[in-house]
Amino acid sequence: MYTIVLLEHELRKRRTANLLTLLIIAGLFGYSFRLLAKVAHPGEALVLPAAALIFPLVLWACWSHWQSLREEWQERTNCLLFSFPVRGWQVLSAKGGATALAFVVFSLLSAILGGLLLVTVFHRAPLGGISAEELRRLLMDDGSKIYLQYLLFTFSLLGFSQLAFVLGQLAPRWHGLVSAGGFVLVFYVVGTVTTWLEPLLRLLPQVEFSFGRSFNPWFTVLFFLCSLLAAAFAGWLLDRRVDF
Repeated sequence: MYTIVLLEHELRKRRTANLLTLLIIAGLFGYSFRLLAKVAHPGEALVLPAAALIFPLVLWACWSHWQSLREEWQERTNCLLFSFPVRGWQVLSAKGGATALAFVVFSLLSAILGGLLLVTVFHRAPLGGISAEELRRLLMDDGSKIYLQYLLFTFSLLGFSQLAFVLGQLAPRWHGLVSAGGFVLVFYVVGTVTTWLEPLLRLLPQVEFSFGRSFNPWFTVLFFLCSLLAAAFAGWLLDRRVDF
């Protein structure tokens, strides 16, 4: 129950910023659609939203989540927050959940508008002999597989950032530096675990694309599972090791 209440509070607190971000994304794609009539090759209109959104949205999610945690300690509201009967995992789940929900909305809007832009480009200048049916499979089937990997990767970074932040709060000073070192340590441990399990992961079935290629999704799945363990450990540390 407290998790839901905290999640609603986080969403209300970020409402204005999230609305502005949605407007920026819509405006960016609106500008990209207008570019179609101005560029020599319609495909060039795809470059701007791809460069401005795919990786920057991941960075935004990590920064936004980090700031939501950091402001609790900077504004000294962490003592008030933990004076209520809440657990560390509830606080982290609410803050991470608010960022994850916003990221899903932003990325879904970007994917839908990007798909419409790609279809518009296709009708203006067919892409390398690709048929309309092949384009549909590319967007719906292959696109959904890539999008799921994109979500898991981003959510994993949120989980790792929680542990890195909490590790920083264990130090008497230099919290930011310790958190940065915590990030390095977390990725080192995850990389080591991945190396150990790599032979097993390569035995698992791969996911096929409609154009004949395939990829192994299990590395991202392992990355995500490790992030859940990292977030759970961060919650435990908040309850038992962090002083307020």
